[in-house]
Amino acid sequence: GADRYCHALLKLCRSRYTTIPSYVSAGDANTLRGEAYKKGVLIGGALNEFRGQRRGDDTFRQLYAQQYNLITAEVLCKPLYTVSDAAQATGGCDFVYGFAESIGAAARFHTLLWHISYDPAVVSTTPLPDIRRWLKSTWRQKMRKYGSKSVAIDVVNEVLSDSQSGTAVASGGWTMRSSMFSPKVPDLVEMAFVEAKRWLAPDSDTKLCINDYSIETKSSLKGQAMYNLVKSMLSRGIPIDCVGLQTHIRYDVPATWFTDLDGNIAQYYALNVEVQITELDVSCGFWNSQGAFTKCTSWDATKAAVQAETYRQIYAICRKYPNCRQYAMWGIYDGQTWLPGTDHPLIHDRQYQPKAAYDSLLSQISGSGAAMAMAASTTTSTSLFFPSFSSQQQRSVPPVSSNGRATCDIREPDCVLGYKPNRG
Repeated sequence: GADRYCHALLKLCRSRYTTIPSYVSAGDANTLRGEAYKKGVLIGGALNEFRGQRRGDDTFRQLYAQQYNLITAEVLCKPLYTVSDAAQATGGCDFVYGFAESIGAAARFHTLLWHISYDPAVVSTTPLPDIRRWLKSTWRQKMRKYGSKSVAIDVVNEVLSDSQSGTAVASGGWTMRSSMFSPKVPDLVEMAFVEAKRWLAPDSDTKLCINDYSIETKSSLKGQAMYNLVKSMLSRGIPIDCVGLQTHIRYDVPATWFTDLDGNIAQYYALNVEVQITELDVSCGFWNSQGAFTKCTSWDATKAAVQAETYRQIYAICRKYPNCRQYAMWGIYDGQTWLPGTDHPLIHDRQYQPKAAYDSLLSQISGSGAAMAMAASTTTSTSLFFPSFSSQQQRSVPPVSSNGRATCDIREPDCVLGYKPNRG
């Protein structure tokens, strides 16, 4: 009786917004992890085996274990790497979850659907019913394995177009990204969320999210288009819990940007939708309107101070609202960044030393004004879980590329829409 009543009124029986799971350990005082835990916040960074750090890097492991209670796989849980148990193990998604468990941290699953991880030639020639069946099958597989282990899941990633119509947005509309799946699968987003929810336990606190870039501000067309999409999904009963703001920004964004971010989080709060800062980095270089990256040419204490204030303000605005409780960066040190060239986007430098941004963020989280650097000498790594894969095994499922893959039939259980994982 009580269980049936709870399941019928699901939103009353599960946490509306993220709460720190019981398995997440508190961490030490005067660290990001320890101070965030006291405030009920998950603070994290992306981990990427293919971008600089190594599983045997003790300094990296110590830094992660001491400072963060949330882990996101930058690449290794994306569709290409999670198509079968073998791909999950050798590709690294299992490794990411094992590491999170070993240090008492939560994990975000990123992502069930991302258009770049498939072969467009195969998708374009495959009948729609087969595409739908295959997608549902792979989502079921991933949700069964990782759903209950995840504090949040990016169900879909980067599905909105960068070019939104002002007229359409003003009337409550949005424009989807043109991709191999859109417009071929017109209900792609809705189908993904319904299927993800189907394979979660009814009382699960795992949050189902839509994640995208350039949606951080309320006044931008893409930001308002995302709001329109989420509001529409809610009105149609689609089970969406949260919006992930990637937040890849330049260090010297204007003051109006922060006001606009505040307004954006506030409007989702009014919808009872959680907002998560999912991929934050604050770069020196920048992307131009043609999609080319202008590399950073100089870095100094003045720029570092502006960057520090940017990190601080984003956290402060997030925590003004009860619906913003996850704050994750896209890497944990400058030696691990997706940005081209030599940039300085994260809160530790290439030698793992804390920057002004670290001090500013820690001060804001703690509310004490005191910030302490990581004391690597007081942390050991003997209990941390890093499987002993060979270098060949670590990369037996290759990074996304247009070359070097065997093709396969879409109906094969471990076929990634035409790309067969390389078994080494």
